[in-house]
Amino acid sequence: LGYIVCDNLYNLNGFLQHESNHRKWLTVNTPHYARLDVKNILEINGLSKLSLALPGAGIKCFRTTGESPLNSVMMLPHDDLAYTFDWVDGANCIKFDPHKDAVGQINKATQRKDLYKIYLNGVETVKKYQINNFKSHIEEVINKHL
Repeated sequence: LGYIVCDNLYNLNGFLQHESNHRKWLTVNTPHYARLDVKNILEINGLSKLSLALPGAGIKCFRTTGESPLNSVMMLPHDDLAYTFDWVDGANCIKFDPHKDAVGQINKATQRKDLYKIYLNGVETVKKYQINNFKSHIEEVINKHL
């Protein structure tokens, strides 16, 4: 498909500096006992068009409400789960079917012309999950039912 892959975070700087192909993909599978500081993850994420939010600590986890959509477009597998603030395919994220050529779907998403709009909407959605905003939402829900 014309892209080149770096599969080791420790090689990322050299990969970015020395690989001439502009279609760079980074794949990272980091076990829980070898996690990087989230500041490093967010910095790397900020260099990316897309951030793939795969299940980790469950299907819904920190990746979908604060890490992946914070500074790139979040891609996540379709699911039937309810979210307090919805992730809508093509509006504030991109969803894909993990059972049908996931790599092809991800590759196609990199070519979209509306990524910046999706990114901006994703950032607005993730702000709703920040503690002060989420707290206000919970208080509104409680007060509504009193």
